[in-house]
Amino acid sequence: MSQRQSLERIFEAQVQTLSLTLQPFTVAKYQYVARHFVGYLRATFPEVRRLSQLRRDPHMLGWFRWLCELRPPVGNHTREQRLLCLRRLFDDMAAQGHPLQPGLRGAGTIKWTNVRQEVSRHEIRECSSSPDEFYAGGCEVIPFGTVSL
Repeated sequence: MSQRQSLERIFEAQVQTLSLTLQPFTVAKYQYVARHFVGYLRATFPEVRRLSQLRRDPHMLGWFRWLCELRPPVGNHTREQRLLCLRRLFDDMAAQGHPLQPGLRGAGTIKWTNVRQEVSRHEIRECSSSPDEFYAGGCEVIPFGTVSL
């Protein structure tokens, strides 16, 4: 069994675990996200063979950029949902003891810029968890791992 199959199997096993408690439509979303993220890694970063090799930049941010460049374009809400699904998978894998870098898990926040006609006008912004920054209007906070999909 190759290392790549192991990465694919880890994602598939995580989706199967989620399928025990989620509705079939929601499970299908997680399957889609897992399959496309691993496919993106295979095509763009063939050297990535283990979860411990994944980084926020370039792997996760690269995948997000790839989502923004799809034609026909994928809407903001769809990109947000896919990113949240991936974060949930990472959070659950980390909770099960898989070695993941902290930047892949739920510690971050995202600011979404409203995109109407041009997908290329997106912004990802890392914010601190400081209440001062939040209340100063610096960020729109979406806490990862707390959104029910």
